[in-house]
Amino acid sequence: MTEPRRPASPTLSEPSSPATSASQKGNHSESLPDPEPDSSAHASPGARPSVQDPSDAAPQSTRAVAPKPRPPRTAEPDTAETCLLRALRARTPEERETFAARGLARVDDDDEMTALLLRQLYLVHLDRRDYASALGVAEEMVELGELGDIARQDAARAAMGLDKIDVAAGHLRIAARVCPADRRAFHYATLGALLRFGGKPREAVEAFSKASRWSTKERSLYRAQQALAERDAGLTPSTDWSSLRASLEQLESGRGYALWVLGEICALLGDREASRSYLTRFLSRLSDASPAKCLALRGEIARAEALLQELSA
Repeated sequence: MTEPRRPASPTLSEPSSPATSASQKGNHSESLPDPEPDSSAHASPGARPSVQDPSDAAPQSTRAVAPKPRPPRTAEPDTAETCLLRALRARTPEERETFAARGLARVDDDDEMTALLLRQLYLVHLDRRDYASALGVAEEMVELGELGDIARQDAARAAMGLDKIDVAAGHLRIAARVCPADRRAFHYATLGALLRFGGKPREAVEAFSKASRWSTKERSLYRAQQALAERDAGLTPSTDWSSLRASLEQLESGRGYALWVLGEICALLGDREASRSYLTRFLSRLSDASPAKCLALRGEIARAEALLQELSA
């Protein structure tokens, strides 16, 4: 059995996608079989007909020639791995759940495959907003120890859905410790946002500070979030708002997650039109987002909607 590849770095902006999204371990793809070739013969392009005396030509049969039967297709073996591949390609939660459960019934002593199949069930529960079941499955993944920080991130997301802030924060702190270095800033920033919107701005300041230290590409984004948390905590922001706005508007991610941060900073600067534009763009990008992504950004979405209401007053 070919060992599935480990998933790409997760983000709360997608289990994912699922599958988280999304970047997940075992993100296999499988091509459909090519169409069978036509059994009938074809003349070579440009072939010239032979010149023959009609009297010498053999009589042509008017009876139709039956086409040769196509060989039967080989059935795909129903193994744990093929079930995982089908679950990954599933278009509905019901289909994903069916293949994940079938794969779990067929898996042998393979903790990695078990964890990958459990993650498919986890994504089904998130889609259905059954956060209690999702947390239970994520905790099974954590116990297996195969998916590392990904399982911790998944458990944190499900705990967020249940408003278990301390449980979610605990999983994120562990995720930040056990993850590869290039994902550490992301986990600390996720922790910072969770704590800020959970009413713990001073703890959020520390988390965003760690995210800034570990980041290489989005340090200005984490510094801006740190400054906002400092303001919430009654502290003097470490950077002035105008400088933060200028640095964020130069970020490549300024077209995505940073939009809501820019919206809040512009509101503080008194630029209501720019604030409204950034916040509206941020929310519009999430209009077709999966339930898992909306859960991951629940605090940001609520903050953006509240600011827009204030700007419209």
